[in-house]
Amino acid sequence: MPTVFVHVSDIHFGQEKGDDRVHIHDDVKQQLISDARHVVSNLANEVAHGILVTGDIAHSGTKAEYDSAGKWLDQLASSIGAEIHCVQMVSGNHDFDRSKLSLSGKVILDHILSRSTKTAHRFRVFPVSITRKAPLNIEKLRVLARHKVK
Repeated sequence: MPTVFVHVSDIHFGQEKGDDRVHIHDDVKQQLISDARHVVSNLANEVAHGILVTGDIAHSGTKAEYDSAGKWLDQLASSIGAEIHCVQMVSGNHDFDRSKLSLSGKVILDHILSRSTKTAHRFRVFPVSITRKAPLNIEKLRVLARHKVK
């Protein structure tokens, strides 16, 4: 029996401002629950073993944001037949309340952020360096496709 997980990432609860800048997308959140329920119900087991949440659960790391995210994740788990304790999370850079940083923490964070342009540049060019080798990889995919290897 295969193990099935629903994976969501960067859900950013609390990003919604309710004004003209950022709209609240409750309809999208509910549609995601509906879509996950539909996909999982078409599986042989009709249940998922858990939910994987990677990065940026909250937008600013506040208790209210985590309360909202928790309620939504409970609904998602229920809709796909997963136990609530089977929700696994990995925090992201938005998942801490920066307003709670000490003065020294703020100085360190400012220093890191001010030096991040070189790292950000390396991150942006990384996919380009990988794709330079793409013809070899594409040819391998063509061979696999001809032989219908999955």
